[in-house]
Amino acid sequence: MTLKELDDKIKYAPSGVYVFYGEEEYLKRRYLEKMRETLITDETDAVFNHVVLDGELDRLGDELVGTPLFGSAGGRLIELRGVDFNSLNDSKLDELALAFSEVSDDTLVIYCRPDEFSEGTKKSPSAHFKKLSQSANLVNFEKQTPQKLIGWAGRHFASHSCAADPQVCKCLIDYCKNDMFVLASEIDKVASYALQNGQSVITQDMIYLVCSPNTVYGAFDFANAITDGDIKTALAIFADMKLRKERPENILSSVSRICGELLTVKILVDSGCSKQDIAKKMKMHEYPVSLRMAAVAKKSRSSLEAAVKSCCDADVKLKTTRLDDYTVLEVLILSLSRR
Repeated sequence: MTLKELDDKIKYAPSGVYVFYGEEEYLKRRYLEKMRETLITDETDAVFNHVVLDGELDRLGDELVGTPLFGSAGGRLIELRGVDFNSLNDSKLDELALAFSEVSDDTLVIYCRPDEFSEGTKKSPSAHFKKLSQSANLVNFEKQTPQKLIGWAGRHFASHSCAADPQVCKCLIDYCKNDMFVLASEIDKVASYALQNGQSVITQDMIYLVCSPNTVYGAFDFANAITDGDIKTALAIFADMKLRKERPENILSSVSRICGELLTVKILVDSGCSKQDIAKKMKMHEYPVSLRMAAVAKKSRSSLEAAVKSCCDADVKLKTTRLDDYTVLEVLILSLSRR
């Protein structure tokens, strides 16, 4: 399903099942907001007609047979997150496909992180893509091309009653980066600056004056920074995650996984295992194993055990205290760097 088709569905008949996947988190979240705005028109009924399941796949069946309360004509909105479709077996996929085919009045949106759903290729689609496409609307939120971003940036400026020609929008994208969260924030800044100074036409000089240049980080940069003890890069990527409003528990999950892998590799190395043995036992490719072996070569087992404990302590703080979640994570990253 294309984004235009999704727009039409949301506008006229949003009921059914939608799987949101792909790398562009900004658009994914924006379209989920559109779903909410369309379906949850009365906030007093939202507690009954809006259900959010976080990794609770076992509860999905019960929720799908529920009925909207207080006479809601549009059915309920059910959001499902935190499900790794890449790991589901054929039996579970068949079960889900059947359940999806029976959804009629309700709207089920399955929100997948980039690593939770892979469509495969055109010649060889993944098993979950083939099975779920028979009963669900699959929407791939791809990273936008520079040309599309230029048009989007122009429209975003226009929403602030400002005008920016394509060359200025291209300048913004080149100077900042092609992340829509970052661009939206920078557009807000530049537009506010222009309007406060009695201007409505955005210029390149404004971009260089107001905006902050950014670095594009790859999917594995955060893991590599923590593995290498590169605190400066780790904190820079963490700041980028905060800007994109990454969920704190997801960030902690990444850090905990890395620390756990390092400790496991250290134990296996000390036990005399080879790189090939470790890769097999941990079900990892040999290359990331070699990186982790190099990282733990000069670290003690006790320091790695302390790092894992710090992750556990941070998890408890996120769940049981009123401390700011991002502050807890920043303190954790700093503590790991000292080890």
